[in-house]
Amino acid sequence: MPQKKNPIVGKLIRGKTGRITGALVSLLTTLKGLPTSYQRDLQEDKEALFSAYDQVADMVVIAAGAIAATEFRDEKTSRTRGQSALLATEAADYLVRKGIPFRQAHDLVGKLLREAEKQGKNWIELPLTELQKISPEIGPDFAKSLTVEAALAARKVPGGTSPDSVRAAIADLEKRIRGIGATK
Repeated sequence: MPQKKNPIVGKLIRGKTGRITGALVSLLTTLKGLPTSYQRDLQEDKEALFSAYDQVADMVVIAAGAIAATEFRDEKTSRTRGQSALLATEAADYLVRKGIPFRQAHDLVGKLLREAEKQGKNWIELPLTELQKISPEIGPDFAKSLTVEAALAARKVPGGTSPDSVRAAIADLEKRIRGIGATK
């Protein structure tokens, strides 16, 4: 969605995964063809292995720096979290649940955003009758489904963003960490 803004560090790290995965494939290919005796094949594993290690080590340092430098501004977060563009995907999902194909729902949400911008309003503030001119499937429950809380709660799957899913992931991580400490 066009409203997303990804930090550059995340993009760089994501970009490095291709190179690291390539090194893994190279190593696995060498090992796959390895005969029962050594035969010097493993001379070729070092370059890819060391390069991948160096890349991962550098990315860990960069990620740690980015996380350490990250500052969350609660007052700004609270002020901007109701902005309509942040919930564009939720609006498209709402229309999909009403039976509209996602591609069409995406276009309709774009029209809603442009209409609200033209009127100088937040699209959630538009009267239901105006919203229904763009998409008759929009009902009175539309605005209620476009809150940060509703968006988070809708992602109740393992690894999702719902509060229950996050609590479960934290509990699982804590359990795994305790398990690692217990084996030493």
